[in-house]
Amino acid sequence: MSLREYARHRGCHPNAVSYAIQEGRIVSKDGLIDSEAADVSWDIKTQHTKSHDEPKKVSSVVTEARGAFIQARTARELINIEREKVNAKLRELQYLVRVGELVEAKGIEREAFNRFRILRDSMMSIPDRLAGILAVETDEQAIFDLLRAEIEQVFRAFATEEERAA
Repeated sequence: MSLREYARHRGCHPNAVSYAIQEGRIVSKDGLIDSEAADVSWDIKTQHTKSHDEPKKVSSVVTEARGAFIQARTARELINIEREKVNAKLRELQYLVRVGELVEAKGIEREAFNRFRILRDSMMSIPDRLAGILAVETDEQAIFDLLRAEIEQVFRAFATEEERAA
């Protein structure tokens, strides 16, 4: 078998076979190699402490490290993009507050609560205001008209106050 054929047989580079011949690990006669004898001799005379897998291991570690770095950089960029989105939204909200299109919900809730408390108090005071008048009134339509007028007055006052507040 030729040197190149033997290299293919061993799954190595022809230079490795040439080096093995020079080192005396295998024998070549007239440029030909007895593959069975060379395989046995190669295995016996080769120092297996030298690992040819180390470069592959280093290479795979480098590849893994490069992949981890790319993942970390991608994650950092995604975080930066999200941070920019949040900052843009905050700037938009600040602008809306500044131009008066956005207000604090708690303040609105407090104001609504106070105004409707005033409405409730006004409605609850109708009996106090009309009790004496209604007590002497005997005409049902007149009672109805008095109650209706008083209720309308309370709601008109509430609406006027609402308009003023807006």
